[in-house]
Amino acid sequence: FGEDNVYNQNDAGGFINLFGLPLAVRAKLNQKHEKK
Repeated sequence: FGEDNVYNQNDAGGFINLFGLPLAVRAKLNQKHEKK
């Protein structure tokens, strides 16, 4: 991860959002079921 421009640090945010999506969906569904 030096000066060779092989990896763009800004891409990490997209990966985090993508792989965190199932967790976020599950949390929203749990909140919805708790309100009932």
